[in-house]
Amino acid sequence: MADVSSTWVIGSYDDLPDQAVTIFGSPETVTATNGGIYLYSATSANSLVTQFQTQMTNAGLTTAVCRLQKDGKVFLSAVESFAVTFTDTLLRDLLGFTGNLTAATSHTAPNQSPLLWRASRVASPLDAPLDYDGARVYDQATVISPDARQVTTSFGTNRVNRLHWSYLVAAKYKTTSDANSEFAANWDYWMRKGWHFFYATYTEDEASTAAVTHPSLLGPYAVDLSKMSTKEPHTRSAGFEMHQDYYDLELPIVKVSEYVA
Repeated sequence: MADVSSTWVIGSYDDLPDQAVTIFGSPETVTATNGGIYLYSATSANSLVTQFQTQMTNAGLTTAVCRLQKDGKVFLSAVESFAVTFTDTLLRDLLGFTGNLTAATSHTAPNQSPLLWRASRVASPLDAPLDYDGARVYDQATVISPDARQVTTSFGTNRVNRLHWSYLVAAKYKTTSDANSEFAANWDYWMRKGWHFFYATYTEDEASTAAVTHPSLLGPYAVDLSKMSTKEPHTRSAGFEMHQDYYDLELPIVKVSEYVA
């Protein structure tokens, strides 16, 4: 099957507490040294899969691997057969596992992480060109004199955008199962809280166990909650208003500062 291009939205867990785990019989700790941590980030200190791989290596495993597959699931491997005991089940859940792992040379999470939404469609940015970090918003105040002279005081700028998807299939948007792979589950778990995320416009996306190649990530952003209702987004696509097959989604986003120590 050929790769399908999709926008991947990679979320984070804000202020993640230290997560204890035993790997290959060795007690290890996954730490978000900068407070929050993304499922994946190009910055290793802010990347959960990278930090878990580091702990696999610290535990004595050879050629340790912890990565995302094209199907969005986490894959672990090493030369040695290894077991994993998740003392802190939050770490287990964030990686998409449902229990401890018995000894084997590789493990694939049965579930997608709750910190990843794969839309299976490419987002259309409405306020800026594709793969651009957003439209400038100026924080400024302007006064106008009686003769129309204008004086402006600028305090800074920020970047905003609106990501739009049309005709999202229900399985990627919302079903009664409320699975991690659905937008609604991601909205509930982290988006509505204003936690940070990156997104990649064209990510190879298919039901494959092959390693995903991460294109350039845009961000970090947060959903601009000042532009959102407190009601979970729910808009059926044109022509399907009376059916539960396709949905439209528009997310207002604002650029935020990166997690730092």
